[in-house]
Amino acid sequence: MKLILYTKSNNVGRRIRQIVNDIISDGQIEIFPELEDFSMRLRRVVDNVTVLVMVASTFIELETILQNGEIVREIRSILILPDRTPETVAKGHTLYPRFVSYTDSDFKGFEAVLRKMSQQLAERDNDLLRGEIPVETNPKPSGNGSEFSANITDG
Repeated sequence: MKLILYTKSNNVGRRIRQIVNDIISDGQIEIFPELEDFSMRLRRVVDNVTVLVMVASTFIELETILQNGEIVREIRSILILPDRTPETVAKGHTLYPRFVSYTDSDFKGFEAVLRKMSQQLAERDNDLLRGEIPVETNPKPSGNGSEFSANITDG
């Protein structure tokens, strides 16, 4: 499993990094604390990326992430929003994330979803190695977020 993480180096960012590092193997994580570097990374080949975690600390950061929406929608993603206002939530959902959380949450839901995604992707990779399922990289999301987030909310 390959994961790209965009988060600032603030308290929320440090907590998210800790959770990611506890779940994902070293060498499988690319961390981008700067939005410009993150955006440039997304424009390169992302076929080998299986999960994208984005922490929008401000509405302006979310707006910038949205500029990469076409690319982001092609990758399994988790989005952490800066607030719960209807406008922010609506804009965040246009990226079709598999799970949405908020910077003021305890991140237990985020941790559970990331752990589940990691387990499911590891099982898929094992099945691929055994030749039991056809190869499919980054299937398009259904848009309802149910793949990994059923009955789990952060907040």
